Amino acid sequence: MAYQYPMDEETVSAPRRRRTSASATTTRKRRRRKRNRVRFDLIFLAAVTLVVLLAIAMPRQQIQPNPTDDPVLENPTDPTDPPTDPPTDPPTDPPTTVFTPVPLTFTEEHVDLIYAREIYGAEADIEEAMLAPLDWNLLDPSFTVLIIHSHISESYTLGPDEVPDESSSFTSDPYRTDDERYNMVAIGKRIAQVLEDHGINVIHDTTSFEKPNSDYAYGNAKTYLKDLLEENPNISLILDIHRDAVENSDGTQWAPTVTVNGEKAARISMAISQDTNNPRWYARNLSFAVKLGAQLNLNVDKTFRQLLVTDTSSHYNQYLGPTTMLIEIGTAGNTMDEALNAAELLAKALAELGAGANLNG
Repeated sequence: MAYQYPMDEETVSAPRRRRTSASATTTRKRRRRKRNRVRFDLIFLAAVTLVVLLAIAMPRQQIQPNPTDDPVLENPTDPTDPPTDPPTDPPTDPPTTVFTPVPLTFTEEHVDLIYAREIYGAEADIEEAMLAPLDWNLLDPSFTVLIIHSHISESYTLGPDEVPDESSSFTSDPYRTDDERYNMVAIGKRIAQVLEDHGINVIHDTTSFEKPNSDYAYGNAKTYLKDLLEENPNISLILDIHRDAVENSDGTQWAPTVTVNGEKAARISMAISQDTNNPRWYARNLSFAVKLGAQLNLNVDKTFRQLLVTDTSSHYNQYLGPTTMLIEIGTAGNTMDEALNAAELLAKALAELGAGANLNG
C-alpha cells in the first residue's frame, strides 16, 4: 500500500474545482452579451422618453428674425389672386360756388308788381322810383347791412310744441315774447345767415328798444342808431325787421301765405315814411323798396303784399342811414316756420339786388 501524506484542515475543506470545456465558456459569453444589449436598449428607450417629455414640458421660444434677413410681407398675396385697384385719393368737398350778382334792370312793366297803399295824405310816384338807378355793391367789403328790431318782442301764432320761456314779460299777449327763439330775433338771424352765405357783411343787433313799453321804441332806437352809425361808418343799409298784425272780421289773426316748393311762406310788406322837407332820403328809400318788392314777386308771385306809404312824425328813423327800410315779415297769424321761410325769400331777393339796378341811364 502506498504512503499517503497527511493534509491540513484548509486543504481538506476546499472544494475541488471542476474543469470546464471551451463550449461552456462560449455559451456564458453569449448570454452576458445578450443581457448587456437588453440593458442598453432599456437605457436608450428611457433616455428618449425623457427627452420627449422635457420637450413637451418646456415653453416654445419664438425665433426672432435676423435684421439682415429679407423682410417678410405682412399681407403676402398669391400670384394667382386678381389684381387690385390702385389706391385713390380721399374724396374732397366740391368747390364752393361764389355768388356773383349782376346789375338788374326794372322798367315800367314792373310797376304793376307793386301795390302801394297811401295813407295820411302821402303820395308816391311808383313808376319814377322803379326807373331810378340803385347804385351800390352789397359785396363790397366796405358795405355793411345792419339788421335791427324796433319792436323786438313781436311774435307769431305758435304751435303746441313752441312754448316761450316762462320768464317772458309778455304773459298777457300771445303775439309778443322776450324769448328770442320765437320773436323777431329769430327772423333777423335767418336773414343775416342767408346774406352772409351770399358774401354780404351783416351786423345783426338784438338790442331791445321797448322799455318801458313799445311806444318808446322809435325814440330809443333813434338815440342808439346815431351812436352806432358813428362807430360803424360802413353801414350803408338798415333793415328794421317787424311783423304785421291784421285781424279778420271774427277777431282771428289773418295769415297771408304763398307756397314755395310745397312749403308755405308768409307774405312780406314794407312801410315807408314820406318827408316832404327831406325828399332825397325818401326818394332813395322808395326806389329801393319798389325794386326789392318787384324782385320778390318776380321770384315768387305775390310774395310781396304791399308798400305802405305814410307820413309819421318818427319817420321810422328812415332818415338816419343812407338807405333804411321797415320790413314786415308776415303777420301775427302766420307760424314761425312760415315767417322763417319768408325771411329766406327776402334775403335772397336782396342779394340779387347786390350789384344795383338801372345803372345804364
